[in-house]
Amino acid sequence: MIMHYKLRLIAMPIILVISLLVMALLGWSAQRFLTEFDQGEISQSVMIAAEAVKYTLVDAETGERGYIITGDKRYLEPYNNALAVIENQLLDLRLKMNQKIAEDSSVYSITVLAHNKLGELDKAIKLYDSKGFAAAQASLMTYTGKQEMDDVRSIVQNIQNVEERRVIATTAITKGLARITLCCCMMLIICIVCLFVVWFGNPFKTNVIESTV
Repeated sequence: MIMHYKLRLIAMPIILVISLLVMALLGWSAQRFLTEFDQGEISQSVMIAAEAVKYTLVDAETGERGYIITGDKRYLEPYNNALAVIENQLLDLRLKMNQKIAEDSSVYSITVLAHNKLGELDKAIKLYDSKGFAAAQASLMTYTGKQEMDDVRSIVQNIQNVEERRVIATTAITKGLARITLCCCMMLIICIVCLFVVWFGNPFKTNVIESTV
């Protein structure tokens, strides 16, 4: 009885300290897991926002060329839709990319290119309305618009490459944190069992003695 009491005095503080350390590690891993998960969500949203800007500009260019070729104003619908949403899309991208300081220059560049591209499309449409197809075609043949779209595609691709690498790194980190969390839970269960055994004794030992008698 005295030995069991001494064992309890020695074992209880040790098990409690280990339990507290495991709980601290569990709390840290859970918080870090949530942080990394949020980072992955941000990266995904940045890629989607950048892609949306690119496709809006492509739609605007398609509508402008359809109108100049056919003279049918119904072809301007994608262009008009692009004018209605592009500023909100650029703002959305800027807000998301503000969380990623290294890409601030990309946000600025794609914003300038988008405005220049829409200005070039507007100029061609007005030339068609005022001077006809030949004048509008001559404006398109400067290849300035093509270079602007190539630059937009390049910037969007660079943004996506950066974010994809972040997603891959975040996925690897979250997998490691999940393993740590699982190990902490198992260790915590073991500590609880040890506390129970030290405090109340081994119930299986009593059963063995009773069965022997």
